[in-house]
Amino acid sequence: VKAKVFGNEINKKQTVALITDALKNGKTIDSDLVYSRRSRNNGVLGKSYIEISLGSQHLWYFKDGKLVLDTPVVTGDPSIDHETPTGLFEIWSKETDRFLRGFNPDGSKYKVHVDYWMQIDYTGVGIHDTKGRAAYGGQIFNGAGSHGCINTPINHVRTIFNSAENGMPVVIY
Repeated sequence: VKAKVFGNEINKKQTVALITDALKNGKTIDSDLVYSRRSRNNGVLGKSYIEISLGSQHLWYFKDGKLVLDTPVVTGDPSIDHETPTGLFEIWSKETDRFLRGFNPDGSKYKVHVDYWMQIDYTGVGIHDTKGRAAYGGQIFNGAGSHGCINTPINHVRTIFNSAENGMPVVIY
């Protein structure tokens, strides 16, 4: 699984500027690299993470090496080219009482309220509840899936939201 939004991200431009400035001025510097983003786990998966299997349509949440919960989910709908991305991500934004907005395949706009939102990538994919969904798991995602997000039952997404911190690794395969 390739890392997508995970680990440390070096700000190359600022790091090069720092070194170039020191060289121009004949100075010796003892400095860390300049980072645009620092991972909570410094780029290591660790013992606390969320694992999502697209094939099984299932999510497992591990905290300190122990399984906290597992639940069926509904992921992105491949029939409308909205597959959930695979890779290694991390939660980098958490919000409650949020509206998700976007476009349907027919070009119409949608606006959906969620109680719990945890964004994991730069395209707007996240883990969240879905009020209009009565069932999870199985083959629901084929023809009735999300726009790429991981739809999770409210009681389970609440548990994750209240326990997981920004920087929590998310593995999707």
